[in-house]
Amino acid sequence: MFYKEIVCLANSRRLQGRCVAGRDIKTNEWIRPVSSGETLTIDQIRLKDRSIPDLLDIIRIPCKERAPIFCQPENILIEAGTWEKLGRYDKKIENLCDHPKLLWWNDKPSQDRVDEEFLKKNKVDQSLFFIRPDSIIIRRHLRAEYGIKTRAVFSYNSVEYDFGVTDIDIEDEYKEKACGDYKLNTRQIYLCISLAGAFKGNCYKLVAGVVRV
Repeated sequence: MFYKEIVCLANSRRLQGRCVAGRDIKTNEWIRPVSSGETLTIDQIRLKDRSIPDLLDIIRIPCKERAPIFCQPENILIEAGTWEKLGRYDKKIENLCDHPKLLWWNDKPSQDRVDEEFLKKNKVDQSLFFIRPDSIIIRRHLRAEYGIKTRAVFSYNSVEYDFGVTDIDIEDEYKEKACGDYKLNTRQIYLCISLAGAFKGNCYKLVAGVVRV
């Protein structure tokens, strides 16, 4: 067993559980803790005081081994044990940022998914980015087959993106709001963008964390 100490940049919904990710506070590498069932349960991510990690918390996680997959090279299998909060990240948040040209390649860069077979032949170097958008709108809209969904429409590096939101705080904040667009102040917003595991032939690009400072 070994430990990883990360600044939490994503604590998002994934199926019936959670997806947590962050940067190693010593090396700045991305870490995505996973369980043997892939999806983390609420009980697995509880801290010693029984609370749930917040974004920008520094947390210590017991780990078993690295467990990369073709679309998520940062995965590390957790070991049984309690997660511990060590404090809060208090340095310049820009130190955590990535500066990719695009949020993963595909035929149309702004698309919210990448073909699974393409990724198996062209493995990604990382499946997580922490960025500062140029502009962002939270959109509530009705999709006939899925009901009302929350999405983030944002501009980054001169490309407009439209991704689903799985950040639990944003989902809770907007779930009772009417359909429409809600503009956020980009002076205070950073986004953790995640490439999800394969689902029906695609790996979806998601807004897994919205950090407001």
